[in-house]
Amino acid sequence: MHVATRLALLLSTAACAAAAAATTAAATCSGATLHNGTECHGPQLASVSAKGQLDGCCTACAALYGCSAFTFAPDTPGTVDCWLHSAADCVLQPAEGRAAG
Repeated sequence: MHVATRLALLLSTAACAAAAAATTAAATCSGATLHNGTECHGPQLASVSAKGQLDGCCTACAALYGCSAFTFAPDTPGTVDCWLHSAADCVLQPAEGRAAG
């Protein structure tokens, strides 16, 4: 097989795997329980920019191994508006303008 053909197949396979992962994450997020006016308080696995989109925060959590809870704060100044947690470390607390899932 020609080298260019092999490269095209590899790139196509990688694109399919990425699309499948995104579809799985989106399906996971569509059924997520959202707690408006609360935040998940506890140690964080990561913090990311969801670019002001709740679905982006949920998708980031679904894509990170060990993440099963998140806090989304669209009104947070700066670039970080999503904090990712494991459910074992998550304690829901009231927080105006935030949402936990």
